[in-house]
Amino acid sequence: MNQMNLKKNRNQMKNNDNTQVWIILIARFFVPIMVVLGVIIICLKDCADTTDPIDDAWKKVEHLCNLHVTDSTGEGFRVSYVTSKAVTPARLKEIESRKPIQEAMERLQKEAPEHFGGSLLEVDIYDFAAFARKYDVDPIIEIHCIFVEGHDKCNLYAGPNPDIPDSAGYIDLNTEQGVLWIDHNDVYYSTLPEERVYRYWKCEFPYDTSEKDERFAHFSKSQRVR
Repeated sequence: MNQMNLKKNRNQMKNNDNTQVWIILIARFFVPIMVVLGVIIICLKDCADTTDPIDDAWKKVEHLCNLHVTDSTGEGFRVSYVTSKAVTPARLKEIESRKPIQEAMERLQKEAPEHFGGSLLEVDIYDFAAFARKYDVDPIIEIHCIFVEGHDKCNLYAGPNPDIPDSAGYIDLNTEQGVLWIDHNDVYYSTLPEERVYRYWKCEFPYDTSEKDERFAHFSKSQRVR
């Protein structure tokens, strides 16, 4: 009986020794094994990566250009285009070189005055936005905002405001304070007349927006930005 117990104890000690050996081996080689596995995974990922090299850099949404769409007298709109997603500087240059985009912008400049009867002075900014959207030929770019442009068109938004006794009497084209503009959401989502929001650049609440195109000043002389 004692011999059986002794043999059993010896086997148990042997098993314990084997377990300790395995624990020591795993502990010793765990870090190197994980490093090797990590290197293998990175190599496989690099081999499978199909990213264009010009897209393999720091990215952000980029401003493409300001497109001046005016009639023969210089009255009209300034359309600001940006990329619809974050891109690298190299990708931006490639986008700028795309012929369909260049041709669409040239057609917008030419065809907008023709579409509105030769003059853009009295054209509603939302009617123009609806027309400009038709020239979105590439999903990589989109309209960021639209401003009215031109001496006479900008000065439609100067002059007596019945709610502002000391209304500004002119528009400073250096600051553009008071000129009419709309943003990206207005251009693409405010498509119904009742959804329209008319915005006035650098004007204070509650005169910074209106529900219709108000042709007078939206800031006072004392609020003028210098």
